[in-house]
Amino acid sequence: MVASLLWRDRPLIAAPACALSIFCTGLYTVSWNYDPCCQYQVENNDTVLEKLPLTDVSSPVILGYSSNSKTKYLHRGVSFLSAALCAWQIWRTYK
Repeated sequence: MVASLLWRDRPLIAAPACALSIFCTGLYTVSWNYDPCCQYQVENNDTVLEKLPLTDVSSPVILGYSSNSKTKYLHRGVSFLSAALCAWQIWRTYK
């Protein structure tokens, strides 16, 4: 999206970046979107870790659940917005 805003008169520069973004978004949606394990992240919050009863472990790795639905929708929205902007610039150039 930044490339298409920087080079308004050259939409073919931004088209490969846009295509790669749409491809990666589609690949993520197909492969990882519905996997429940991707919503568990390493817990780094010290206040949460202090509340856990960890006595015999020197350096534990604790996974905590965090919903990533807002991040997924933001990622998809930016990808499709950049695709729409790139398509509009290509259409405007060759009209």
